[in-house]
Amino acid sequence: MIKIMVTQSILWATAILLSVINSEASWWLIGFLAVMAIGTLRAEINKITN
Repeated sequence: MIKIMVTQSILWATAILLSVINSEASWWLIGFLAVMAIGTLRAEINKITN
């Protein structure tokens, strides 16, 4: 559970920092990192339930 929380925190912090650094490309970066975060979260939940 701690691994999931750390991974999610890192992905979302990266999305926020990248949007601050490069505001022109922020929308696709946030979208890409959100998809990665959701995919990682889903994979970890599937590991726990199976």
